[in-house]
Amino acid sequence: MNIMDENQKFENLARKVKIKRWLWTIGLIVILVPLVMIGFDKISGHLVRQQSNQLFKQMDMRSTIMAPNIQTSDRLLADDNNQHGKIISHRYKEIDGYRIPWSSVEGRYDLFTNAMALSNVVDTNSQTQKSHKIKVVDYDRTTQTKIPLFYNNQYQAHLKVDSLVKPQELPRVAQMSNYVAEVALTFKQPLTYQAIQQKLPQNLHANWYWIGTNKHNSLEVANNNYLGIQAYNNRISNHDYQDFRKLLAQAQTLGLTETFTLNNDQPYKPAQYAAYYAKKYPDLKKARFYGVIVTGQSENFKQLENADWISASSTGATIERVPYIKPEY
Repeated sequence: MNIMDENQKFENLARKVKIKRWLWTIGLIVILVPLVMIGFDKISGHLVRQQSNQLFKQMDMRSTIMAPNIQTSDRLLADDNNQHGKIISHRYKEIDGYRIPWSSVEGRYDLFTNAMALSNVVDTNSQTQKSHKIKVVDYDRTTQTKIPLFYNNQYQAHLKVDSLVKPQELPRVAQMSNYVAEVALTFKQPLTYQAIQQKLPQNLHANWYWIGTNKHNSLEVANNNYLGIQAYNNRISNHDYQDFRKLLAQAQTLGLTETFTLNNDQPYKPAQYAAYYAKKYPDLKKARFYGVIVTGQSENFKQLENADWISASSTGATIERVPYIKPEY
C-alpha cells in the first residue's frame, strides 16, 4: 500500500469521526434545548406564581383593613404569562342596597418583583375660610365621588390649635329627600362595638368601623387610607375581628409599606399603627373604635343631629332612590 492510499484512508476515517461528532452534537442540541426550555419555563412559571400570589395577598390585605366602605367585586389576572402579568380589582360602594362605582385597583408582577398602585388615590380640594381655618374636601380620583372624611380629635388637641374645619354635615344630609347616603361619624371619645350598636338608630347601620390613628397625624395626609373593619350583614363577629387583627399584625410583611407626610407633621405610617392596634386590642369586646361610616336613607339621619357623642360628620357618596331598588333598611 503506497503513501497516497494511506493518506486517503486516514482522511476518510477523519471525515467519519467528524461526521459522528457533528451528529452527536446535533443530537445533544435536539435533546437538551427543549429540556432547557422546559426547565426555564417551569422555573420562570414558579417565580411568577410566587410574585402573583404575594400580590394577591397584598391586595386582599388592603381590601380588608384599608378600604373605607369599599367593596371588591373581583380580582382578575390580565396579560398573564410565565414572565409577567397584572391583577385588576374592580370596586364599588354599597349604600343601603344601592351600588355606586368606585375606582379600581391594579398591581403588576414579573419574575422577581411585584408592585401595586396606591389603592385609594384622591383629588383634594382645600379652601381657606374667613376664619383662617382650612376646609378639606376629598374626591375619589376616578369616579369624582365625594369621600367621607374622619377628624382626628387627638391631633388637634395635641397641637392646641384648631386649624381644620371640623365637618358637621349631618343636618344637610337629613334635609335631602329621597336619597340614600353614607356619612363618616367621628366620635368624641372612642367607643366599643357594643356601645355603637346601642347608640345608632335601627334604621341606620354602621358599615365600616374606623380604628383611629395616633395623635401626631393630621388626617389631611391620609388620602382615604384609613384603617378599619368592614361589617358584613351589618354585624361584626369576634371571628371577623380576629381575621382582621391578624392582617393588621401582618400588614407590613404583606406589603403595606407606604409613609405619608404633610408639611412638618410626623409621618403617617399605616402599618406601624396597625401593628400597635392589633397588640393593644386582642378581641372585639375590648376593641375601641374612633368613628364609623353609617349608611341609610337620608331622612333617617335626622335622628343623629343632636347626638352628643359625635364630634364630626362628613358626607360621602349619595344617590337618589329609584322605584325599582328598595332600600335594605
